[in-house]
Formats: sequence, C-alpha cells, structure tokens
Amino acid sequence: GLQPWAMKFLLDYMLLCGVNTFVFSNIPLEKKKGSIEGCRPRFGEMDPLWPYYGQWHQYITRMSWLMFQGTAVVPVAVYFDMRSLWLGTRETEYAIIRNLKVSDRIVEKQCDFDYIDDALLRGAKVVKGVMKAGKASYQSIVIPGTGRMPQDVQEKLAKFRQAGLPVYTMNEIEKLPVLLNVTPATANLRVQKRDLGNGEALYFVLNTSEQTMDVTLQAAETGPLYCADPERAEFHPVRRKKDGSWPWRFAPWSSQAFIIGKQKATPMPATPGSVVQEVTGWFLKPVRQFDYNAFVSIPQEKRIKAELGDWRPYLGDDFSGDACYSASFTCKSPALCRFLDLGDVRFACSVKLNGVDLGARMLGPFVFETGDALKSGKNVLEITVTNTIANAVSTDHAREEWAKTAPLSFYECLVRTFEKSSYASGLFGPVCIRE
Repeated sequence: GLQPWAMKFLLDYMLLCGVNTFVFSNIPLEKKKGSIEGCRPRFGEMDPLWPYYGQWHQYITRMSWLMFQGTAVVPVAVYFDMRSLWLGTRETEYAIIRNLKVSDRIVEKQCDFDYIDDALLRGAKVVKGVMKAGKASYQSIVIPGTGRMPQDVQEKLAKFRQAGLPVYTMNEIEKLPVLLNVTPATANLRVQKRDLGNGEALYFVLNTSEQTMDVTLQAAETGPLYCADPERAEFHPVRRKKDGSWPWRFAPWSSQAFIIGKQKATPMPATPGSVVQEVTGWFLKPVRQFDYNAFVSIPQEKRIKAELGDWRPYLGDDFSGDACYSASFTCKSPALCRFLDLGDVRFACSVKLNGVDLGARMLGPFVFETGDALKSGKNVLEITVTNTIANAVSTDHAREEWAKTAPLSFYECLVRTFEKSSYASGLFGPVCIRE
C-alpha cells in the first residue's frame, strides 16, 4: 500500500545518504504453497501498480548511475562514541541523543558528514589542516561528547588541533561551512555534493517536507548550470543570475540534481500555462479488480455518473485495481491548448484522448501534452486510474486468511497503520485543459 510518491522519496533519501546501488527482494514469492515468513505475498504482478513499475525502475537506474559519478564531498567527520553506545545504561541513551542531534543539525544546514570511530582516528593524520583517514579527507571534526573516548584518542585530537584541524563541539555546528548556499535559510532542504573533477560538480537537493519551497541556490562553482531530467534522460540548461545564483521551486518531498560543468543539453521542456477550460460531467467504470488473494477479476458493471474524488462510495471500500473515468467536452480553440492537467491522482494513471494514447504516469505532476489528439468540437477523454493494494487487503478476513499460510511479522501492524492514508483512491482533479 505504499504510495508512489513515498517510494520515490525513500529512494531519494537513500541516494542523498550515499546509497547508489540497490538490490530488490521478495518478488518471487510463491502464493500457492505459502509465502516467506514475515513477508506479505503482495508484489510483482500481484500489485495493481505493477504495470507502472517500468517507470520506477527507470528512475532508479538513471539516478543510481548519476549519483555514482565523481566523488562524494564530505567535509565533516563526526566522532561516533561506540563505547558509550555499548554500555546499555543511561549513558547509552545520552550518547544516542547527542549523535542524533548533531547529525540532524549538520544536514539541516546543507552540510554532509561521515561517522568516524576510535580506530579510524588512531590511523588518521593531519596534512595542511586537513584530516586524512584512509582515502577520505575531512576539513573538520565534530565531537558530540567524549564519553568513553580512550585517553590516547583524546591526546591525538589535541595534536590535531595543534596541527590546524578545526575540532568543534556539538554547540559549534553553525561554524561548519555549507555545501550549497540556500536563501532563505531552511532546515527542510538536504544536500549531497559530488566532485566531478576539473572544477565541475553535482548537487543533489532533497525537500524533506510537505511544504513547497521557493529558494535561491548558489554554489561555489561558476561553470554552466544544468538540471537533470531522469524521466527523459536529459540535461536542461538553467539560467543563473549575475551573481551566479539561481531560483528553484521544490514541490513537497521532491528532489533535483544539478550539474555544473559542460553537458550535452536539450532545451527546458515547455511548462503548462493558464487554464483554458475545466472538464466536467464524469462517468466511472471499474476495469480490473484485485482481491487479497492475488485474484484478478474483470468487473461487469456498467459505467455510472460520478463526481471526482474518492471512488470508494461508488466502487466499495475494498476496491483495488483500475477504474476508468470518462467525459466528453467541447474545445473551441485546440491550437491554443497544449496540456492536459489531471490535478490530484491517486495513485497512477494512463490517458487516452479521442482514442489516442497520451501516456501513463506513476509520479506527479500528472500533466500530459495533448499534441494532435485534441480536436475542435467534441472530444472524448478516458483516464484509467490505478490505486494501491491497500484497500483489497484492508479487511479482517484478509488478515485472518494470510495468518493461516504466512505468519506475518511485527511490521504488519505498522504497515496497516500507514496504509490507511492510501485508502482514498481515484481521480480527484480538477481536470483542466491548459495553454
């Protein structure tokens, strides 16, 4: 029942943290002879959203490749007080709280860090004010607390200070340099920077909030700027101001990768303009339904009049699958209309206009170019919406039947809690034709 936008955010967060290789599990689950203990028998073709997963895997592949380029720029080391964590006493609790506070404050100011322990510190050295630990280099180190730090490590830290390495306490986080300047200042944006060599860099920025963030960004590099478009596998030029900064709008939970350096670029895609007309007068018909046991049926119901919004009053609380919204509308000036904007879709959709396939989307914004499909006069629009499996497995009966063949883990209770946010399904709109 995990929603596509949440899947993308979780992936983006792992990319931000430096993970760029993914191995997925739990697809080959046998449904006839029972499932792997602790795993829900709901993935692969048993998931209504499975036809859209090609887009998801494409995004993963392209972003993993992009975030594999160059070398991560991590200017800060944070001492990890492992001994205090091992004690299992109140001191352990304090050590955990200190580490979490420090790590949160560092990333909230658009900086990045690695944890470093006693062993790495013992083998580290300072060269021209920079700490070298293996292949890594750090411009400063933060000590949340000495706790159980061995005496020889404390003595080495003192020598590092004398050699010019900045050593900060947890109360001196504000002294750390940022990777990317953000105006106005916000704790909602997180940044990873990768050095591409020759004065070129990659910045990956993630909005970790449900708020739309309008900010101005400024990097140290001065070369040509591009934004990555993983959907099209393209780089688009971004215009910078005279001072080198550039404005950007981050939708809730969204991310963007920027490249500073020479790239083979394509022009920025056109964006939708003002609304020309809203499409109304909708009909709804179920097309494909999944049940908790991975059985797929083809409903025989006729289409009915329906309002945009949650389809449960029409299709039932336990409906998971596909349903088609259809409407007819008259367009007087098709030459002025370039985009079809579906507004709020829960949670994926495919679109046909006058029988012409406009495409399918698993991730918003749910905007499609109309091309030559839009005609003067009467037009017929069909939007097939797919929701998650959450509704089909929400019943007590599903839980009881699963318990007989696949004992579930403690995670099941957590899943059923957050799945409630996925129950509301369908086309919420508004559906508009835009310039």
